[in-house]
This record gives sequence, C-alpha cells and structure tokens, in this order.
Amino acid sequence: MPYYVMRDLCFLKNLKRNKVSTGVSALKIFILICLKSEKNEQGIYSSSLTYDQINEYCSLSRKLISEGLKCLEVNKVIEILGDRKKTYVLLNCRKNEGQLSLSRFNTSNGHWCKLPYRSFINEHGDIMPFKSIGNRNLVELNALKIYLYVLMVRSGGKAHSTVTLKTIKSRLNLSYQEIMIAIPFLNTVGFLEKVNIGPNSIGHYEETFSIMFLVYGWESLEWRPHYISNDDDDWKNELFDKVF
Repeated sequence: MPYYVMRDLCFLKNLKRNKVSTGVSALKIFILICLKSEKNEQGIYSSSLTYDQINEYCSLSRKLISEGLKCLEVNKVIEILGDRKKTYVLLNCRKNEGQLSLSRFNTSNGHWCKLPYRSFINEHGDIMPFKSIGNRNLVELNALKIYLYVLMVRSGGKAHSTVTLKTIKSRLNLSYQEIMIAIPFLNTVGFLEKVNIGPNSIGHYEETFSIMFLVYGWESLEWRPHYISNDDDDWKNELFDKVF
C-alpha cells in the first residue's frame, strides 16, 4: 500500500469533516484498489474494477463511488485510465535529483507498507469490516484514517504499531476525544485485534503515551517475523503478554 500521498502529502489529514461520506468512500475504495491491484511488467500496480464490483465489496452507492473516485483522482492518490473500462493506477513517489516527485506506484521506490489481505477478505470473498460501516458517521472516517496511519507507521520486524496520542492528533487533525472514540470502533468492526491505550480514556489523555496497535491479520505483515520462536501458539501468548 503506497503512503506518500496519504501520509506525507497529508491526504488523510486534509479529508473534510463536512464531507464524511465522500471521505469514507474514498478510503474504502483506496483500500479495495490496493487489495485488488496487480503488478505489470514495469512493476506498476493497478486494478480494473467495475462500479458493480466496487459496490459489492465496499457497500457504496453509485453516487458515493463516483465521489470517492473523484476525490482520489483530484488529490493524486490514483490515476484513472480508460473510457468505458477503467483502470485505477496507484500513485506514490520516486526520487529525482534528490527530490521526491509523484509517480506511479513501484515498490522499488519505497514509501509503502503492507496491508493485511487476510484480515479483509473472508472465504466468501467479502470484505467484512466494510459491511459494518454505514458511510455517514464521522467516527467511521476517523477510524479509517487511524487504521491506515497505524499501518503506515509500523516499523519493519515489529508485529504491532506504536504511536503517541499527540502524533495521531497532529498528523490526522483529530481531537483526543475523537481518537479515543474511534479506537473502540476499530475493535468493534474488526480492524484491530488488540490495542493498549494505557492510562488514556474519553475524559483523560496522556498525549505522550505510546499507544500500541495490533491489527487483524498482523501475522502476514512480515515474511519471516523474528518474534516467532517456535512452532506452537505459545509465542502468540508471549507476545500479547509482553506488549499488551
């Protein structure tokens, strides 16, 4: 999943509060394109999806699909090719004479992270967390922003992501209260397996405390994770006890 535009160019931060449905639609569609993209001979990632397919996976009306795609295209998160049959090309960055510039997404240029496919797609091909998102509430938009950001800041070799409340507030333009409301929502709809918020609560905030997030499907985020020490499930319990 490329994150140069989303994180470094502040797409997530700048999503408008008064256009919740458009923002939720854009993020759902972005996740779907990432999940369904394939690499061509030049190493560029893109996906060809119909409106019917987007509707089926994301539970969006045709109007919201159009608004979400337009939001992604205008903000240069994706490039849309074709007239009748659309191809959605993911955009990211590349270094040119020491400067980063927009380009089509190629993993060799960095600025990407892993998206846990198995946590989204069930055995029937459904994206289960999306079915619990009604595309209308601010908490849904805030939760999707936090979820994507958590994936984008995970350190390689770590099972979990660690980020302070202060950083989330600054990078995503959210209040502490909005963050603390969104985190339980992420748990409820199935984006997070575990989270350690420490002393934080709806009415009390320790902004420098590093919140620890473990997303569903986290086992697939590393090819040979160093934290797996044996063949049974004891290592999972040890990890949970140590971190959460």
